[in-house]
This record gives sequence, C-alpha cells and structure tokens, in this order.
Amino acid sequence: MAVYNQGMTDDVHDVTEMIMIKRILTLACLVGGIVVAATDVNAQGESTKLRAIERERLRALVDADMATARRLHADDFQLINPNGGSMSKEKYLGNIASGDLDYLEWNPEEIQVRLYGDSAVIRYLAHLRVSVKGSPGRPVTFWHTDLYEKRHGQWQIIWSHATQVNEPSDRAADESAIRNLAASWEQAWNRRDAKGLASLRTEDADLVSVTARRWKGSEIEAENTAVWDRFRGGMLSNKVANIQFLKPDVAIVHVDWVLKGDKDANGAQRDLSAGVVTWVAVKQGTRWLIRSAQNTLAPSPANVASQGTLLEGQQNRDREADLAAIEKTHQQDIAATFSRDPVALTDYWADDAIRLGVGQPAEVGKPAIRASNERQTANKGFKVLSYVPETKDFTFLDGGWAVEWRTFTASYVESPGGEAKQIRGTVLGVLKKLPDGSWKCFRAMGGASP
Repeated sequence: MAVYNQGMTDDVHDVTEMIMIKRILTLACLVGGIVVAATDVNAQGESTKLRAIERERLRALVDADMATARRLHADDFQLINPNGGSMSKEKYLGNIASGDLDYLEWNPEEIQVRLYGDSAVIRYLAHLRVSVKGSPGRPVTFWHTDLYEKRHGQWQIIWSHATQVNEPSDRAADESAIRNLAASWEQAWNRRDAKGLASLRTEDADLVSVTARRWKGSEIEAENTAVWDRFRGGMLSNKVANIQFLKPDVAIVHVDWVLKGDKDANGAQRDLSAGVVTWVAVKQGTRWLIRSAQNTLAPSPANVASQGTLLEGQQNRDREADLAAIEKTHQQDIAATFSRDPVALTDYWADDAIRLGVGQPAEVGKPAIRASNERQTANKGFKVLSYVPETKDFTFLDGGWAVEWRTFTASYVESPGGEAKQIRGTVLGVLKKLPDGSWKCFRAMGGASP
C-alpha cells in the first residue's frame, strides 16, 4: 500500500458533532506557522498555503489521485529528474497513472518558501521509496526545487527539479554533532543550567580556566555556578572556529566566545570580554562530549573588539532559532492533521498543557489530551482533504513564551466516497519554550463552524 507520511498534527473527530473540528483547530493552530519574521502576515499566509498545496500534490502522486494531480500541475509543467532527463505534464502524470512510476512513499522535511509576487520557489529535502515498472521499491533521498505560479487565483507547479543526495560521510555527521555540542553548551550556559552543562561533559572531564585554575568532575559544576554569580546577567555567544580529528572518536575543537551584558557586584556594567576555549572532544557511543577544556581570555581590547562581531547577531540568531523551531513544529502539525496519528497529535503538547474546546470540559495535562486524541481518531474512514492555517497575530514574550492567534480553513469527508465538507475556525494558543530549545503547546482554545 502506498504511504504518505508527514509527521505530526492534530486530530479530527465525528463531523456531525463538530468535536473533531474543534480539535483540528485547537491542535493545528497552536504550534503552527509561526514564521514570524513578523513583517508581512499576508506573505506568511501565502507561504503556508504553498506548503499545504505542495503536500496535497505529493499525496496525490503517492495515491495516484490523477484528478488532483492534474489540477495542481500547470499544462506547461516540466520535470527535470535526477538523471538530467525532462518530462512534460502528460508524460509524467501518464507514467504515474499507468503504474510505470509508482511513488510508494514521499516524506518531505521542512519546506522552505521564497515568494516573488505571483511566483514562488520552494525547496525541501525528501525521503522517497519509488518503484519503476514494477521493480521493488527503492529508498532514495532527493533535494527538490519547485517553481510555482499563481494563475487565475490558483497556485500551480510549473517546474520541478530533483537532485539525488548521497549519504553523508561519517566525518560530516561527526562535525555536525560537534557544532551542535557547541550550540548546546552556549544555550545551557545562558540558561544558568549547571546540570545541562554537565550532561555535555564526560564524567572524568577536567577544565583549566583563564586564570590557570584546574577543576575536575563535579568541581566544574560548582565553578560554573560561581562564575554566573560573578558575571551577573552576562550572555554568552560562541562559534566553532576549527575542528581537527586526531582519531575517528577524538577531536580538538577551538571555539571562539564573547561575553556581553554582565555586571559586577555593585550593578555596574562591565565591558565586553572575549576569548577562545579549546576542547578535547570524544565520541562515546553516538554522542560527542567534552573530555577536557582550556579557556583563554583575549589579551587586549583590540582583540575583544575584533571578536565582538560574534555577539552582534546574538539576539537575532536566538530569535531565528526560535522561529525555525516553531516553524518546524508548525509543519509537523499540518502533516499530522492529515495523518491523524494520536501519538503525533500529543507529542507537541507540554506535560502541563491544557486544551479548551467550546462546550467541552477542559483537558488538563498531556495524558488527558492523549486520551482525547485516541477517541477522536477512532473513525478510520474520516479523511482530511485540505487544511490551510493562517497566522493573524503573533507575539514573543519574555522568558520563553509566545502567543498566537490563527484562523484556518479545512475540508474533509466522513467516509470513503463521502461528500466533501468545509469548515473554518479560530484558535488562540500559548507556546512554551523548553530547555532543549524546542517549543510546545502550553494552552490553546478555539472553535470551528461550517
């Protein structure tokens, strides 16, 4: 059976009672499209629509739903395949209709969108399983770049270009893991999370400070706490400058850092400081950890100034990371609205979340939300045909919180071959940032109507 898997989203229930609809709204809007580069809500809405349309197109290709596929592909559509060959709309869809080209799975990752008036370019990495002329399904990974145009008010795909991806080398994966280690170190330091920092070191780790003092093991945790007390309010920014592998599981890592905004015991603002920390990083199992660290302070104001550019973009980088995390959850949410997986519908709620629906008792805590999701997905004949959310207002609050107001439109059938029905709704959600940098739904309320 062909499978189209899109990740996480909310559920839909029995349409006649509208309970399912309220859940779609409530779940789908809270973690959704918070691509709040925040300057153009209309552009954001169009980007969200394009992502939904692309997912609808992929489902149609996997399901061999030719009516939908023909509607979404322009008459002058052209595909450039990974081998460099080209296919017209008739040739491409004809191969799918005949079964000569059979997409068994097509799972997109994050879909990036660039709008240019009535044209748009989208790009994403996708994992597929493809059968050609009856051959066994072969898993492949492609980068897809597609051009869409809005014609007569309808977005249609004009060009599509696929490039096959070779599996990354172990070295590339290790380098990525080490850079993620540095990012986790920065985040834990700025949270004043001593145990979070400890989780990034080996149990026998040692540290030499900028004053040539040496600590081992649990002593480092105590020293971190003392440092935060001395540098009150300081925010750290770092950047991996160099990685050199001594062995497959041992690397020397140089990390540039900048500290800004800290105050002395009297509350006076200190000057910016900067330096370089050198790690001996080791791989234990699948994780890279810090085995040894040597910290060096930049020796002069000139050096500090030259490294200060690391921090200039700190606030922007933090906000961009938050937006990316929220957008990822948004796309998972949209995908899950179609898949109706009760586990996925629950995963993006905080443990202490509360969900409110019109005329329904409050669902308090993640277990209660999971139980409700299980009930709402019992009707396996129910199918979501379309779901397009639109962010009307979004605000970041201090301390790792965000509030959003969203509207959405959706269509569905209650059973195979049933009449398609339309709904629209509104949701107000509160999002919560967790220590690992992910965002979860903390509170949500909403309603829907035909």
